Amino acid sequence: MEFHAAVSWTRFGLADPCPALPLMPMKLTVIGSIFKIGGYRSTKNYLSAIKKKHIEAGFEWTDQLTVAAQAFKASTERGIGPGRQSCPLPWSKLTSLDLDGHFTDKKYPIHLNVCVVIFVFFFMRELECATAEWADMKLGHTLRTVTLTMSVSKNDPRALGCERHWGCVCLGAPSPRTCPYHAASALVAARRARFGDHVLVAGFPLFPDSSGDPYSAKVMLDVITGTATLCGEPLYNKAGRSRFGNHSWRALAAVMMGEIGIDVFKIRMMGR
Repeated sequence: MEFHAAVSWTRFGLADPCPALPLMPMKLTVIGSIFKIGGYRSTKNYLSAIKKKHIEAGFEWTDQLTVAAQAFKASTERGIGPGRQSCPLPWSKLTSLDLDGHFTDKKYPIHLNVCVVIFVFFFMRELECATAEWADMKLGHTLRTVTLTMSVSKNDPRALGCERHWGCVCLGAPSPRTCPYHAASALVAARRARFGDHVLVAGFPLFPDSSGDPYSAKVMLDVITGTATLCGEPLYNKAGRSRFGNHSWRALAAVMMGEIGIDVFKIRMMGR
């Protein structure tokens, strides 16, 4: 509706102010042009919503509106390409960086060198990284395993309902920079040393900032883009869109698992 109100409808031979409803083919054409120029990608959702409002207001959906709606959809979706994808970060470079030395602002999660190993191996979304709690992770020192209780929902990071397990993957000396079990062990030791028994308080974050507080998903996105810069990766593609996003940890995990020969179906199961 705000797009409609911003248009000077007298330029198109209509009275001003011009109500959004009832719809007219001209109105759909003008709004579609605005969406096209602005690069708006959810035009189908807009069209569905405004059609519903038109009918609920008691107006008839005519054949002319059907034709205009089809032209609206075809024009606004033509040439926009796929939605923004989250490119994977380079694992070999990532594990050699001193992330703790670069992300020193207190807003960032601490002990990032080992945190990112858990982010990747457990296919974590940025919201899951920001909202994971201490009680979600369990270590099995006898078998050298780490278990993380995770969300079964893409939209609610605290809709916990499944578990994912990893054992030690070290081929030689223990390496918390490349092994999920040793990364988790190092994380637990560092958290205990810094926060003591406070980690046992209900809701204590698994990946807190330097004050022991949770952080926002926006901060995690800043970590991802900042890490990409440290790896020497270009942040934008040829179309000017960001190459890295909320799912870059997951994208890296999928690529890494595929490169070592894990079946695609199993990768999809791991990624939930």
